[in-house]
Amino acid sequence: MIGLSNSAGRRRAISYASGLSLAAFALYAYTLVPRTGGLSNTIESIFLLNAALGTVVVVLYSAVSRFGMFRAISNNTFHLDLRFPVGVATLCLAAAIFYGYEVFRSSYVLVPLPGILVFAALSFAGIYPFRGNVKAPTIRPLDEDWVTHFVSQRPRLKSIAESRAEKVSLLLDKSGVIGNPYIIAARGVTWGLLTAAIMLPLALPLGLFVSPVFLLLCFAPVGSFFYFELKLRDKASERRDGVERELPFFMILVNVLGSAGVHLYDIFDGVIEARLFSHIRSEALLIRRDVEVFGKNPIESFERLASTHPSRKFSAFLHGYSAKVRSGGDIPTYLLGESGNLLKMLETDWKRYAERAGTVGSMMITIFVLVPMLMLVVALFSPLTSVFYLTTFIIIGIPLFTVAIVFMVGRMQPVGEDPLFGNARRSLLLSLPASLVMFFVIRQAWLALASALFMFCTVYGYSVLEQRREVREVDEALPEFIKDLMEFKRQEYDVNRALIAIASQNRYTPTFDRILAKIGTSLRLGIPLNKVEVDVKSRLARMVFFIVGEMSYSGGGTVDTLFQLSAYTSTVQDMKRNTIAEMRPYLLLAYLSPIVLVIGVSFTTSILSTFSTTVSPGLTHLPGIIGKVGQIPPQLTQVVNALVIASSTALGVIAAKIVDFTVKNTLRVTVNVALASIAAYALSQVNLLSLFHAI
Repeated sequence: MIGLSNSAGRRRAISYASGLSLAAFALYAYTLVPRTGGLSNTIESIFLLNAALGTVVVVLYSAVSRFGMFRAISNNTFHLDLRFPVGVATLCLAAAIFYGYEVFRSSYVLVPLPGILVFAALSFAGIYPFRGNVKAPTIRPLDEDWVTHFVSQRPRLKSIAESRAEKVSLLLDKSGVIGNPYIIAARGVTWGLLTAAIMLPLALPLGLFVSPVFLLLCFAPVGSFFYFELKLRDKASERRDGVERELPFFMILVNVLGSAGVHLYDIFDGVIEARLFSHIRSEALLIRRDVEVFGKNPIESFERLASTHPSRKFSAFLHGYSAKVRSGGDIPTYLLGESGNLLKMLETDWKRYAERAGTVGSMMITIFVLVPMLMLVVALFSPLTSVFYLTTFIIIGIPLFTVAIVFMVGRMQPVGEDPLFGNARRSLLLSLPASLVMFFVIRQAWLALASALFMFCTVYGYSVLEQRREVREVDEALPEFIKDLMEFKRQEYDVNRALIAIASQNRYTPTFDRILAKIGTSLRLGIPLNKVEVDVKSRLARMVFFIVGEMSYSGGGTVDTLFQLSAYTSTVQDMKRNTIAEMRPYLLLAYLSPIVLVIGVSFTTSILSTFSTTVSPGLTHLPGIIGKVGQIPPQLTQVVNALVIASSTALGVIAAKIVDFTVKNTLRVTVNVALASIAAYALSQVNLLSLFHAI
């Protein structure tokens, strides 16, 4: 034991000596770095000083932690789990230090910044070293719900949580989320108080002494208080939209199987296994839970689900079906009428979407063309103070507005997005070399950004191009296919015989003919239609073949059912064409907007440059910005061109979502980025004002 102790002591002494030697070496190297250098020398000195101080702190902590008194305090003291507040506080401290550097311009202010950022990262990751071990039996364990305990022990907070729990309970029923209303309300109260304790002491001094914009942080506690309720509202809205997208096809399926005598509960149970209707499947699981776990009969389960469901269409269908069953009404006639009404509502939804698409087009032109143009004009008149704000708009503003508009368009669209798969990894690997060459060789940051976006969007767009072509050909062939199937049905053909006859004709698109040939071969081999695997990317086609397969298996479905299916697919194709026609002017503007932005920037820059050469010689003795009017620094030129590229990218992404119903058609972004880059580079080589004078 003594030998082992001496060996451990020697290793510890060697570790301490090595650490102190490293600290001394880093500190000596720090003294050799020139103090009057540029950014690289500043970064080097900060790194060396941090390495020295960090090593000393580690050695001291390791040495002191071996004392018995320190270990006793560390092991027996109760420490709150404040990872998130500590992480937020350290980030705010880092921001304050950076602001101090901007004010004092001293590199010594930035010395603790790397360590603080590392500490903040460790805090968010749950690794920071101040989580003590609780050993006293009278202290509550850390794994209990301390949020609920904190609120329940305070009467005023408890009354607030209880009052909000009633509202949360209704939102839980509408969203379909399983949870305890009181616990969710207590979390909102607790996080609101914690956010207020962190943000208010920061927002008030910063708002009074730095900028009034920081006073907006005072509203952060309100957002934290209502965050969980807003999340549940969003879940309820997502649930409603998802069910109503799938409801028309589901109603046709119910019509087919219901006419064959299949009960609605059994249809829901079959949807769970099919995994084709993702949102209807979630509702079917709730119905199965009520029947198999809670012991309700299917009609009671339907009525319970309809009473709290956010979709009025789905609720009306379930209530109507339950009433027909209780009264002994004609269920097949009711199902046929309901599916027809839903198809009419769907046509109305498509017309509404085509009208709203024009509004979204106007919005995207305003946000990504007019607003950047105004910002660029203002920036050229105040170049020194505008680089930071323009960079912030590029990094935060444009992605935020793009995601918000794409999300809004996705909620507006009556159909879901087709499952397309692109090769993002290959696209990223091929885009890196071009961007690195532009950045390190040509020294143009905006060209590096444009090159990366161009290569990534081109490669990714071509990786999904064949899939998009397949989806388009299949969707275009569906209405004619269903009409032919309907004619065979009128002649009392079996569905399998009709499909074999149709597959032998090859009168549709090449992709669809290939799919039909595979189905016909499987049917000739004796495989049932509902067991044939149809490998197709189109969501519409997969639903059609699923319904036709159920018709073949159950023997249900009539000519009227096929007519409704044909009407639905025709409506989808017609409305897609109407949407493209409605958006055609905005698509043209999306392609022309990058050129317009570049021309506007170049023209304004030329005017200011002429103004600078005329007026600036007489204003050189004046202080401040008056003597710098018309002088465009290189950093502003880089940021302005990057803003044009970013706006062009956003226009391409939103246009693809509106017209192609997916953001994965990145070839539209490729065209926009190419036009913007060519225009920006070409106009940077000429003086636009001189060209106009020459003309």
